Amino acid sequence: MKKKYKVITTAVVAALLVQAAVPSFASSVKDAQSNKASLEKKKDSLQNQIDDLQQGKDEVNSYIEKVDKKLNAVNDKIDATESNIKKTQTTLEKVKKELEQAEITEKSQYNTMKLRIKYMYENGSQDYVALLSKATSVSDLLNKAEYVEQISEYDRTLLDRYTETKEKITAKKAEQEASLKKLNSLNTKLTSEQKSMNTLISNKKTELAKYDSNINKTQGQVEETNAEIEKQEKLIADMLEAERKAFEEAEKRRKEAEAAAKKQQEEAQKQQDSSSSAVAGNNSSSNSSGSSNSGSSSSSATVGGTSSSGQTTASGGFTWPCPASRTITSHFGPRKSPTAGASSYHQGIDIGAGSGATIVAANSGTVVKASYSSGAGNYIMISHGNGLYTVYMHCSKLLVSSGQTVSKGQAIGKVGSTGVSTGPHLHFAVMKNGKYVNPLNYL
Repeated sequence: MKKKYKVITTAVVAALLVQAAVPSFASSVKDAQSNKASLEKKKDSLQNQIDDLQQGKDEVNSYIEKVDKKLNAVNDKIDATESNIKKTQTTLEKVKKELEQAEITEKSQYNTMKLRIKYMYENGSQDYVALLSKATSVSDLLNKAEYVEQISEYDRTLLDRYTETKEKITAKKAEQEASLKKLNSLNTKLTSEQKSMNTLISNKKTELAKYDSNINKTQGQVEETNAEIEKQEKLIADMLEAERKAFEEAEKRRKEAEAAAKKQQEEAQKQQDSSSSAVAGNNSSSNSSGSSNSGSSSSSATVGGTSSSGQTTASGGFTWPCPASRTITSHFGPRKSPTAGASSYHQGIDIGAGSGATIVAANSGTVVKASYSSGAGNYIMISHGNGLYTVYMHCSKLLVSSGQTVSKGQAIGKVGSTGVSTGPHLHFAVMKNGKYVNPLNYL
């Protein structure tokens, strides 16, 4: 009997080694995934900052473009004004020279007329009379008189003409000077506007440089965050690979332990059969002794049944964990492995159900694990106190988290086929004091 208990204990320890390998890795992977999620959130925040900075930069570029267009228009006006100033200055210089020449001509004509008037005044009528006395006829006399009158008229007309020309040139000079003054004033105004715009553009370009600097700085932070995310992803991949190897190693040890336990059990059974044969031989030699041993044998079967019954006896009262289906596709205990990596000694029951069907807590308690492992997939472990636990494996979705208190019948997950699984189902298991027991005795 002691040897039998030793065999069972060995198998249970092997099974617990497999389960123990899962939560420790799952916790580390969960921490790494949490770190990755935080880094991705930080990256999103940084990217939003870059988007805001880029928007501000685009607005500044648009503003600079508008001011540049206005500046180009001002520059064109300045060029046109400066060209007009040069033309006006050239015209003004020409007018000034014309005015100077007119003044010289006027002065010369005026001086000539003064000399003639002075001569006529000084010589009086003698020359006039002498000129007329030389006339050969009345007609000649009239002609000579008219000639003297024409000379005087010519002097007056010529002087009036030059005086008029001088006045026109003077007016033209004033007009050109006024135009030049107006152009210079416009040029001063445009130059001031040009200077203001250049200053504004310079300030905006400084602002633009700050945007570029901040964008580059934030982009650098994004790249650093990406590198950290890649590290976390590698860490998660390494952890999952290590978890897979650990699970395979634990599964290997479990199978080896199961094989050893099975061998020991077979040897124990052989010894028990040999002892039974020996007892049967003794019973045939003595009726009274045989009767006594027969009663003893019957008592032993009852104890064995009691032991088996005692192993699965429970307080009961658990609710069925999958309301959508009561079909059990694989019972508790020895079985043929359904797929590579699956156990040949089933430590729970498989309830066939459609993917997404609701999984409920069999009893109230505290969630001690809500995580993932390569073998169990998404799984949940609930403590009900007094060393009693329920386990729900291969979920497509977990609706609870570690540390959460749940009530009997509360939805805790959805049926799936994650981990080592051949199709959608719920693997439901019950552990009592670290040992898997038949769940049907609790339902």
